[in-house]
Amino acid sequence: MEEWPSDAEMRRRYARQPEQREKRRKYARGYYQRNKEKVKAANQAWRERNPDKVRDAMKAYAKANPEKIKSIAKRHYVANRDERLEAMREYSKRFLGPGHMVRKAGYPALVDEVIEYAGGVCQGCGAERSGGKVGELCVHHLDGAPTNNVRENLMLLCRSCHVTFHVEMRGRV
Repeated sequence: MEEWPSDAEMRRRYARQPEQREKRRKYARGYYQRNKEKVKAANQAWRERNPDKVRDAMKAYAKANPEKIKSIAKRHYVANRDERLEAMREYSKRFLGPGHMVRKAGYPALVDEVIEYAGGVCQGCGAERSGGKVGELCVHHLDGAPTNNVRENLMLLCRSCHVTFHVEMRGRV
């Protein structure tokens, strides 16, 4: 396996030759293609030795590219929805007791019934859901018990009213 020239050697070779940059890039791409595993192992070892630099570089990248980070996060969020829900259910069963946050078989139909009953409008402030997105409105349990899925115990609220309702229920306002 050939050895990668040092930075000093590369600077010396191409210092006064700006037109050689493409040649250097092509050489680097070729080296990477020929020595993929070695380069990946070296990069991984460097990341393990320099976690602070990696974290700082990631923060700088995120700050410079907020839209790209949002799109990546959104794709990851959407792609891993089932895993997240399963993890949430497992956590709920383990730490919060049986029945908490574990939706019964007919729950989606019940949500549809609540949305239809409320006319797709927040029952707190009257805000309408836009674009048919259900995510902007939440089904709230009036008695605070997530297992009590009786129609009379459910209310449709926008996120703002839902948070306000929970804060008031806890007596923090």
